[in-house]
Amino acid sequence: MRIQLILLFLFLQLPVFGKSYRFVGTNFPKIVEKSENGKVSGLGVEIVQLICKRLNVKATIHLYPLKRALEMIKSGDADVIIGPYRSQRRSKFIDYTNFHFYEDILRFYSLKDSHYSWTGEVSKLKGLKIGAIRGWSIGDRLEKNLSDFYLVRVNFIDQLFLMLSRHRLELVIMHERALSQFYTKDEISKNFKAHSPAIISNKGYFGFSKAIKHDDFKKQFESEFKKLEKEGVIRDLKKKYSLL
Repeated sequence: MRIQLILLFLFLQLPVFGKSYRFVGTNFPKIVEKSENGKVSGLGVEIVQLICKRLNVKATIHLYPLKRALEMIKSGDADVIIGPYRSQRRSKFIDYTNFHFYEDILRFYSLKDSHYSWTGEVSKLKGLKIGAIRGWSIGDRLEKNLSDFYLVRVNFIDQLFLMLSRHRLELVIMHERALSQFYTKDEISKNFKAHSPAIISNKGYFGFSKAIKHDDFKKQFESEFKKLEKEGVIRDLKKKYSLL
């Protein structure tokens, strides 16, 4: 019996050779993005490629609007999503890795001349029109109090700030990494006001579809990430993408 248990343990540690896994993501600056020539890149992409190479499995990476990517994970049409934030709602169909690989500080942004001052009290948002990217997690605290304000969701960041500049929104929910894709730091400080305190600190994970049995692959994926972290590879990659 003891020998059988040892053999079973060793079998579970073996890489799933030859298998192919479908990774999905959405355009997220420095995490996963597609260039004009169609090449995908980013911190999340490089981590996937390194781990899958070590495990000797194939990985395809496709980008979709976030809502569709999440639906694919929910239905089992994709195996893993790159970089999702954790939320109670998503946890029903996403099995998150036991590590995160980046972190975003989510804040309210307004126009520079706005008189609004965020104090951290959700009740003070009552009646305001607030913009957010469709599919983004805005934190459980705001999600639970959606009836207190008007939440407008759009697909694109530039669309969100165009609506803000035209006074169709009073606040937008954003983090600096995504905003820096469209504006320099000087432009951000000149035109917009970043409010404190932060809404939430969102950590980004790899999310495995609960619709598909991925126990072995997920454990091996997590194990290889820890090895890369111990070897200093993850730190070097974060430095490469200015995410330290």
